[in-house]
Amino acid sequence: MKLTFEQKEQAVEQKRLTREKQGNVCAVCGEPFTTSDPPEASHRIKKGYADIFGYDVINHPLNVPVCHKTCNSSVLIDPYTQTGKDLLREIKEAIENQ
Repeated sequence: MKLTFEQKEQAVEQKRLTREKQGNVCAVCGEPFTTSDPPEASHRIKKGYADIFGYDVINHPLNVPVCHKTCNSSVLIDPYTQTGKDLLREIKEAIENQ
């Protein structure tokens, strides 16, 4: 799924806000970001599930913590496990309550 210019801009802003909310540290290891290991948005439930769960769910801040590139793979969860189902429910509730 190709992002529009507006969606790209929104993603950049979301990453900035999430990083600030996390105290400018990695969501996984808690260490600060560096130029050699910069922050990146990491989907807990992969972007490939956007067709199933929707763009707003997959790109919701609760599903996209900011972490080091080296920590990225440790945030992945399967949407069909209990953890994944709980996260999806939490995201859907957050969207409904906006």
